[in-house]
Amino acid sequence: MTSRRTAHYFLEALVDLGVDYIFANLGTDHVSLIEEIARWDSEGRRRPEVILCPHEVVAVHMAMGYASATGRGQAVFVHVDAGTANACMAIQNAFRYRLPVLLCAGRAPFALHGELPGGRDTYVHFVQDSFDQASIIRPYVKWEYTLPSGVVVKEALARAAAFMHSDPPGPVYMMLPREVLAEDWDDTAMPAYPPARYGSVKAGGIEPERAHAVADALMKATRSP
Repeated sequence: MTSRRTAHYFLEALVDLGVDYIFANLGTDHVSLIEEIARWDSEGRRRPEVILCPHEVVAVHMAMGYASATGRGQAVFVHVDAGTANACMAIQNAFRYRLPVLLCAGRAPFALHGELPGGRDTYVHFVQDSFDQASIIRPYVKWEYTLPSGVVVKEALARAAAFMHSDPPGPVYMMLPREVLAEDWDDTAMPAYPPARYGSVKAGGIEPERAHAVADALMKATRSP
């Protein structure tokens, strides 16, 4: 039985969703993700390419450019409330241009006394614990969510992708507490959520392929005794 941190399954979910790039302005909240990226590299595993950006506005606009060219949303990593605030003006552009962007920000740790891996270990974790971090950006995203546990990370990211690609497309926001990213989970306890389970919704009615699939399922259905 193999045990991995939430950060590992987070990266797996990005790969499952076809995310090619992570445009990143990193901070203390990304420690588990950085360590997992390094481990994946040592094992020769394929992962999204990380593009380090000097400012969050640059990171978001690079993701917007990729989305504009391909129609596919990419990941942007920013640092807690400060990174969210810096990204906000660019996210407003993504919202108004209707471009999919997956904005992921850390959350200040909540464990104070070493009870959990990833808990507070420096003064900045106290001053960056804002009352309502998402309020900075909430008017300009289609969906926002705080990851409560690693066991739902793949489902949460599949939902995020469905929201940002559904018509009209646009940015979504996910907050990642440091303790949650550092949680250990056995492979057998981690549910798989294929991206197709939360497919995006397009304007103009249901696509013919989905209509045929629904009709075929109904025609093949049998009633239990």
